[in-house]
Amino acid sequence: KKIGLREVFCQSIVTISGYFKMNEKKVLEEIRLAVCGSSFMPQRLVGTEELLKELFVPTFQLKEIAQSIKNEFNPPSDPFSSSNYKQEITTNFIVSEIDKLVRK
Repeated sequence: KKIGLREVFCQSIVTISGYFKMNEKKVLEEIRLAVCGSSFMPQRLVGTEELLKELFVPTFQLKEIAQSIKNEFNPPSDPFSSSNYKQEITTNFIVSEIDKLVRK
């Protein structure tokens, strides 16, 4: 998902990539989360991945997941957006996508 100032000819403020593999019992077997942006190198959210791995999807605690992302992801500020803004939009987007999994 690209989150940027415009759709074309503009680098993303934050780019988020995720992969979730859930088994028939609604347990996450595999998960990969990575973020990058115009002012920082790609970063895997390994701690958050570990938190989510082997969890039964309906029992997710979204606040706990959000806190894990915020603890792990601390991007630099740049002239276009603050570190806090990048952290908030990344956290909100990832938690929103995980919430969609719960509702399926």
